[in-house]
Amino acid sequence: MRKISKLIVHCTATPEGRDVTVDEIRQWHLKRGWSDIGYHYVIYRDGTVHQGRPIETPGAHTKGHNQHSIGVCYVGGIGPDGHPRDTRTVEQEEALENLLTDLKEQFPRATIHGHREFSAKACPCFDAHEEYKHIGKEFGRKSPAQSTTVQLLLLQLPLVPVPQFLQSAALMHMRNILF
Repeated sequence: MRKISKLIVHCTATPEGRDVTVDEIRQWHLKRGWSDIGYHYVIYRDGTVHQGRPIETPGAHTKGHNQHSIGVCYVGGIGPDGHPRDTRTVEQEEALENLLTDLKEQFPRATIHGHREFSAKACPCFDAHEEYKHIGKEFGRKSPAQSTTVQLLLLQLPLVPVPQFLQSAALMHMRNILF
């Protein structure tokens, strides 16, 4: 595993309200001559977190800082006037904080930054270092279900039909696992 010293937050620099997928971003980056999507995680407008590049592989998101960092990107960053703006939805805000909390638990020595700290850009259109300075200094979550790792694992589970009479038992079992 790579030594991770930075968690760097980005935006896609796309208009507010526009949905963008990991595959679209991958295509943009491949056209630039990169080997894959530059980010390790992408947070969609609905707050779902999607895997980009594997975290074992250095990213292509912050020149001079890719070897020891993880790139996290939210979809958005451009306001209706065409200028940089924090366009995160409430769902994205929650997902980003949960993901960064998970990553800080995995890499406790990593510091959190916005792309703009390393480049003359507005990205991610808010002060990530200031907003997330509390992460890693406080303990506990409201519930394990807030863990992005748990959410990503649940998204990968195959969907199988559950007979009606087993649904309540299955939900109780999942509740016992998560809580």
